Parts: sequence; structure tokens; C-alpha cells
Amino acid sequence: LAMHALLVVDLQREFVKDAAGKERYRKSLDYIEKNRNKYDCVIAFVYRNDGNPNMKRLVGWDDVSKPMELEFKPDRTYFHSGYSVHKHLIISESDTVDVLGFDTDACVLAACFELFDLKCNFRILSDLCWSSGGEAMHTCGLNVMGRQFGRALMESNV
Repeated sequence: LAMHALLVVDLQREFVKDAAGKERYRKSLDYIEKNRNKYDCVIAFVYRNDGNPNMKRLVGWDDVSKPMELEFKPDRTYFHSGYSVHKHLIISESDTVDVLGFDTDACVLAACFELFDLKCNFRILSDLCWSSGGEAMHTCGLNVMGRQFGRALMESNV
């Protein structure tokens, strides 16, 4: 049976750094609440900085060792400590996955590359993504996604 899942990447208060981020965060929470019945499964990936020394060594970042509680209730929750989420993705080619979250230019982008390589049908809900690096980094992420994933980049129509 084909599954229709919502993949929520790092929709965490820790990544809300500006007014636009706060607006996208709230809009994303509203979308999850109002559209939950459209999905067979809501999967949350939560960033926890506890296992990848490259975040400190290469990126100089050591925040979020203890993530705050999520403001929505996913069906499944997985923690990750780098950009990749592939260890937990149990997706088949017949599944459809809608993606939203933070950071457009980092973990959301990485998740989309993984979905692409898993050959499943996916859609990036661009108006429900944002970057803690601000609008410029969000736009950079969208530009890469548009080039690499073409028609998968769309808006949620909320």
C-alpha cells in the first residue's frame, strides 16, 4: 500500500531566529493541525546536537544539545545530529512525502536529496520552510531545490 506522509524536518523553536521565521513556524504548525487527516503518517525529525563532532569542529556550532518539546504531536519522532535523516526513512517508491521545516538550506535540503535517491514521490512545501540564517539563506536553499528537484518545489496552498 502506498503511504502519504508528512515529513517535518526540525520544526523546532530553537531555529526561529527572526520575525519571518516565527511567521513560518506558526504557519507550519497551523498547517500540520489543519491538514493532519490528509496524511497516513506525520514523521518528525528533531535535531539534537549530541553525536556529530563536525558541527562544532567545522561549523563552530554547539547549540541544541537538549531540544525543547515539539509543539505538535507526530506519529513518529526521530532524532538526528547531522544533516542526514536517511537512517530512519522507511519509504518506498510508491509513497508520497510532503516536506516542510527548518533550515531550507541545510537539513530540509539534505532530506530532499535523500528522498530523491530513495526514488519516492515528494513535494517540498516551500512556503512552510525557512532558514535560521534568514531570508537570503532560505532563498539560496530554494534555488538549489528548484534546480535539483524541479516540479517537487511547490507551495502548500494554505
